[in-house]
Amino acid sequence: MGYTAEEWAERIGRRLDITFWLTHLTRRTGSRSAVDVLLSILEERKLRAAPAKTYGGQHVVCFQDAPLHGVFQNLESERRMRGLKKKEGTKRPVFRYEAVGVMFMKQDVFAAGGRPVLYEHPDKARGILPREEWWRIVALNLDADPPLDWTHERE
Repeated sequence: MGYTAEEWAERIGRRLDITFWLTHLTRRTGSRSAVDVLLSILEERKLRAAPAKTYGGQHVVCFQDAPLHGVFQNLESERRMRGLKKKEGTKRPVFRYEAVGVMFMKQDVFAAGGRPVLYEHPDKARGILPREEWWRIVALNLDADPPLDWTHERE
């Protein structure tokens, strides 16, 4: 037996680790700041799917399914990693997004076709999801050295 809508809302409302909201963070793109990107989103009332290295080859819009304090923890980790990479002399940027973005009700994103990703080894995940949903696969391999784990993003 499932929850009623009221029971679902009450349960989520009493938890600190889940939320009704999904967060989409922006980043600098070319000469446009993260704030400029956010203003474009608000003016156009549209999120643009970005090319991503998905297993299905589709362009995707990413959201974090985490309470705001969890999103801030991710941002702080990104900031620290960026500083460490600079000290090591690495050229590759680590900071993938900034503390600028928008939040949407989870139910609205779901109604528009948004779905959670499947964190799994890609070969196994391809056997679970139909080909048209391979965009949902995010590689997870804790046996790798270093481990491949993006579960902290809760996409």
